[in-house]
Amino acid sequence: MSPSCNDVSGKELLPRRQRRTYIPDKPNYSLNLWSIMKNCIGKELSKIPMPVNFNEPLSMLQRLTEDLEYHELLDKAARCESSLEQMCLVAAFSVSSYSTTVHRTAKPFNPLLGETYELDRLEEFGYRSLCEQVSHHPPAAAHHVISQRGWTLWQEITIASKFRGKYLSIMPLGAIHLQFHSSGNHYVWRKVTSTVHNIIVGKLWIDQSGDIEIVNNRTKETCQLKFSPYSYFSRDVPRKVTGVVADSGGQAHYILSGTWDDKMESAKIIQSSRGGSGSEGKQKTVYQTLSPKLLWKKYPLPENAENMYHFSALALTLNEPEDGVALTDSRLRPDQRLMEEGRWDEANSEKQRLEEKQRAARRRRDAEATDALDEGMSYISLHFTIISLTQSWNLSSCVSLLDKCRILFTVSMTSLSFPPSVDVQSVIMSLCNLRHDGVSYSTPTTSSSTSGSDNTIGIFVSGTGVGCVRSSRQVMVVTETDRAGSCCTPLCRCDKVSFIISQLS
Repeated sequence: MSPSCNDVSGKELLPRRQRRTYIPDKPNYSLNLWSIMKNCIGKELSKIPMPVNFNEPLSMLQRLTEDLEYHELLDKAARCESSLEQMCLVAAFSVSSYSTTVHRTAKPFNPLLGETYELDRLEEFGYRSLCEQVSHHPPAAAHHVISQRGWTLWQEITIASKFRGKYLSIMPLGAIHLQFHSSGNHYVWRKVTSTVHNIIVGKLWIDQSGDIEIVNNRTKETCQLKFSPYSYFSRDVPRKVTGVVADSGGQAHYILSGTWDDKMESAKIIQSSRGGSGSEGKQKTVYQTLSPKLLWKKYPLPENAENMYHFSALALTLNEPEDGVALTDSRLRPDQRLMEEGRWDEANSEKQRLEEKQRAARRRRDAEATDALDEGMSYISLHFTIISLTQSWNLSSCVSLLDKCRILFTVSMTSLSFPPSVDVQSVIMSLCNLRHDGVSYSTPTTSSSTSGSDNTIGIFVSGTGVGCVRSSRQVMVVTETDRAGSCCTPLCRCDKVSFIISQLS
């Protein structure tokens, strides 16, 4: 690795705020697992009510945030001059997100529609993270992280799960994106399948298996990672991960090796040659490498972790009460808080009440679906909106993450449609630039609703799916609220949108 990649991460430069290091011990409640699971075979588990006995006191949004446990790998990668060395660190980061799962067989709480989770670590580690549950069925979450140390990460994820009798398969659907600010390197990858074994009889254990392909969209360099499934008859190290980092031409430069629950190493290739045939008749490539270098090593778990749901040091802080969080924040869920405090009977009652309330709200939305579609939208996500060009969720309020203020936004829908000749992406970029370069376009005010200060910060084209326009190509304009926290009147800014469209037609 170059010297720039071996620098100290910098996370120890500022004094850290003291955060909690323990939670109440997990109660020892007995439960007849088979009496519940026998009715779940072959079904989608997100649609089946479960008691908190199967849960841990964190929501799925908080579990997504746990991917940042080893954020210093990205801080380090942002300083790399070599994109191939940077790829090695990105690969180690992608593997590190599984390290906390080895003993975590409990299920996180399913977030309610519109539930959010914000993790502010700007002062300590230079990043802020925001998650939101943007769809109920199918359950989908959007996640956005921006770091002052040179990187931005975002992902949208839907969890598909099936109970197969002896084991439970959990298949994350959706892509993870990571972009480094200075180089513009943009990495994309997807997660592997998680499997929980011995659901009915024996001790529960979890395995990760499958392949991850990480692609640098700017340079076309790739990394192929293989998570080997556990086999009782195999002589391989359990939880083994291997990988190859190659340039745009397919030439291998680094070999990666390790395990997803402990560490990852990289070794620079200095020579390659063709070897004998493999088990499938394909000719193997033999690599000669330099001595391996450590990329990532798992932190030890806190003392008494086995009685605290095997939470890591970060996981113990995720549900810690904080002032100033949104009313929709996961920390404020009463059923989750009751479970953390060990009051499981009360937690079960509260969980059932909240889930029934959400089902009733969904029935109301379905009943009003026709009217909502005529008006343009059935459900509007607070912080994220879907773009039809990419079918990916983008953070509407990302500008506020650069400021030290809470995220307070309102949304409104214009009835304006795009002519076929207009490049939608150009419209998006033009309006987003208004917030940054201070350009003021002088156009006639045609409606009193467009009066007021210019606080339009972005425009996002709706696509098909949850929270989107299903008829014509309409636009949604996001307006910023007053900094003191009181909501201002949503501004459609039809005149400004019309002007930019006329310039691009």
